[in-house]
Amino acid sequence: AIDYADEVVAEGLLEGVVTAVVKEFNAALEEAKAIYTNEDATEEEVDASFKRLVNVIWMLEFKQGDKEALQALVDSAKELVEKGYTAESWAVLQEAIAASDVVLADENAMQKEIDETLDSLKSAIDGLVRIEVKKEALQSLVNKLEKLDKKEYTEKTWTPFESALNAAKEVLADEYATQEEVDSAYN
Repeated sequence: AIDYADEVVAEGLLEGVVTAVVKEFNAALEEAKAIYTNEDATEEEVDASFKRLVNVIWMLEFKQGDKEALQALVDSAKELVEKGYTAESWAVLQEAIAASDVVLADENAMQKEIDETLDSLKSAIDGLVRIEVKKEALQSLVNKLEKLDKKEYTEKTWTPFESALNAAKEVLADEYATQEEVDSAYN
């Protein structure tokens, strides 16, 4: 078992194995070598060390998962703007982001766990419900008022009007504008 474990190290087979398993492997190998060289070691100590080393050799299959796709999706999800979505769907997304952050921070996370977390985050994003905002009346008013001729008005009255018109256009262009912002721009 010690010879096989030494081959694992020599061939670089610990690469990509979860950190907890690598730590246990190294500790079990060190213990096994110490017991092997100890002439006073009991058969019970030899058996226990052998079992520990064999068990950790079996766990070398536990490879670290690839977190790249999960990290990219978390980064994208964190860029979303809350005010465009319902509170309930936003809360679900925040929970999924928090769970994803835990998996990303876990140095022992394996691919299955990462994939499940990625799927949950995708579902939360797909489940976002946009708040329906009605901009038709504001758009109609802006279209009508854009036809006014500046020359027919005084500078004193035109300047505040133009500012309000530009503000209304900004609200129309804002995909995350709330109904309150639309109504305020209309008024």
